[in-house]
Amino acid sequence: MIPTYDDIAERVRQRYGYNISHTCWIAEVKRQHGLTRGPAWNTGKGKGSPPCPAHIFKAIEDVLREYGAIS
Repeated sequence: MIPTYDDIAERVRQRYGYNISHTCWIAEVKRQHGLTRGPAWNTGKGKGSPPCPAHIFKAIEDVLREYGAIS
């Protein structure tokens, strides 16, 4: 099963109590693991939202591992 962004955000909230306030944080983690199609048009120098905090980055990775999306 490939989790949706909503699935990932909900599981992070349930498991860790963190709210994913920017879905681009999920995209950032997925991009780091090669799970995206390519660069996003709305990111880059001076664009997009702030980088994903390290503790939330790790929580998203853990959830993606739980779903089997990354190893």
